[in-house]
Amino acid sequence: VCREFGIVSQNVLNVYEGHTSYIHACHYALDWKFAEDKNPQTAMGCNMVVTSSADGTVRIWNKGLMVRILQPPSDFKSVTALRRGKSFSMEIDPTQVMTECPSIHSILLVPGEESRILLVPRSSMAFLVNLEGSVLQLYNSGNPEAIFLAATITASVVFLASSTGECLVFSLRTGKLLQTIHEDRK
Repeated sequence: VCREFGIVSQNVLNVYEGHTSYIHACHYALDWKFAEDKNPQTAMGCNMVVTSSADGTVRIWNKGLMVRILQPPSDFKSVTALRRGKSFSMEIDPTQVMTECPSIHSILLVPGEESRILLVPRSSMAFLVNLEGSVLQLYNSGNPEAIFLAATITASVVFLASSTGECLVFSLRTGKLLQTIHEDRK
């Protein structure tokens, strides 16, 4: 359970219930809605709440109501499709949640683009997704033993620390591995 409190009133504003295990992260995300004319000056921002959990899901909420559930793929078919230029969605039906999925320890908003989220499960892959659940980019260690344990993000680069003691630096836009920083074990 995740609770949202008013800063001034200190009252509970919303309660987010639905995860079946510990919540690791919670963020506000801004989802922009455009009118038919697609004019940015008439766009309306909608505050969403995004939570990630040890149950292997990310849940997106609007005013205390769950809007969608995202869960990374457990197979590599979807990942292979993304590499071939085909997109896929992580959105799943609530009755289809897989129970044996890696914990999602980090969700980070892309600076300046709060409707895009870096989703980092305890695996060798991380994903850039939008609030609808479409996978926009994949970041893959290339080594199933290199499990991502921590992450941070800038406007152009993704840093993923792995269980092998390396920090992998990826291009946010292309997903290309730019550099591997090795732990100095002196």
